Amino acid sequence: MAFENIKTDFKPSAPQTEPFQSPIIDLRNMISRVEHRAIQATRKTAFGDFMGGVIIDPYATYHPSDSAEWLEILSEAKKLDADIYAKLYYVRGGGTVLIPDPKFGFVFQPVIGKNGWSSRQLYGQATQLLNTYAAAIMRIIAEVGSF
Repeated sequence: MAFENIKTDFKPSAPQTEPFQSPIIDLRNMISRVEHRAIQATRKTAFGDFMGGVIIDPYATYHPSDSAEWLEILSEAKKLDADIYAKLYYVRGGGTVLIPDPKFGFVFQPVIGKNGWSSRQLYGQATQLLNTYAAAIMRIIAEVGSF
């Protein structure tokens, strides 16, 4: 018969007993998994290990024109503080692009709608997470904008 090799002792997994974690709380773990997959996919483990991890742009597929700048921003943020890096990664991944600005180097602009933030309110909530680190982020962005 064609179905002789089908396994019939399927047991559903146990329900999750851990408390729900918000996406922001678990953001570092998610980023770590994505970076690990990037290393495996590109087979650059030696480079990744030497440099302390691979930095990827989570929104490059949708907005590649500012990807190089975002990679610089994320790289500098990661060197400075893991929390700043995680929050900037989240903001970029949600759909945020860089607009050149003569005063600040760049400013953030949300993409609202398809392939971006579902609303300006959600973008606003995400960027509020950056307020604690505003001075450091502005310094990074100004440095990248001056290249």
